[in-house]
Amino acid sequence: MKIDLNKHKEEIFNDLIYSLQKATTRWVLSYGGAGSSKSYTQTQHEIMSCLEKKRKTLVIRKYSTTLKDSCIALVKEIMTQWDIEYSENKSEKILTFQNESQMLFKGMDDPEKIKSITGISRIWIEEMSELEEEEID
Repeated sequence: MKIDLNKHKEEIFNDLIYSLQKATTRWVLSYGGAGSSKSYTQTQHEIMSCLEKKRKTLVIRKYSTTLKDSCIALVKEIMTQWDIEYSENKSEKILTFQNESQMLFKGMDDPEKIKSITGISRIWIEEMSELEEEEID
């Protein structure tokens, strides 16, 4: 099913998406209780950002084992709902859009591996409270 995002925006977006789209600061911190759509809305925002222009987005969680059932699953779910074509490298945990934007999913299990990734234009840290301050730095 193809969704016209403009025609149905009231049905698919909550108010947080508009705040994310207007943000001009280097850091954006979304907070709220469980079920408040933080992750879902951030995922929508990151997908739209990748569709807007070619980007390389690094998606981070504390442990790489948690990515498959959380961030990766949510990105794939929304992209499927929106009828967005993508390719997936499952072993490297990379989703590639038709416009060559990419989302790379990495855990902080070995922070040294993150340092060598080149060409990153955006970083999305999911469940930032799981990380130590030095891991964020």
